[in-house]
Amino acid sequence: MSPDKIYELLCTLKIPVAYDHFADDDTKPPFILYRSDAPETFKADDITYYRDNPYIIDLITSIKDLSFEQKLEELFTENHLSYEKMGDDYIDSEKIYQIRYMI
Repeated sequence: MSPDKIYELLCTLKIPVAYDHFADDDTKPPFILYRSDAPETFKADDITYYRDNPYIIDLITSIKDLSFEQKLEELFTENHLSYEKMGDDYIDSEKIYQIRYMI
């Protein structure tokens, strides 16, 4: 899936979305950041037969919001996107929760 398609899909959740970071630092949670990760490839005989472009999706909130996490996970499921929840961290210095997914 292309970065543009990921962006369009995430925007349906009606919160700010940006690739990697926002240009200004004034964006307040909740928001979503996404970026591509190292592609996974299958190669043989000096030919790449398959290339998967995974994305890291970070949901940033100021409170632990299980219902919004569920909305995001349902969005992945409804759009046939396999996902893995990679982390659920509270960043004390920023006073935010970071919930990380790999799709």
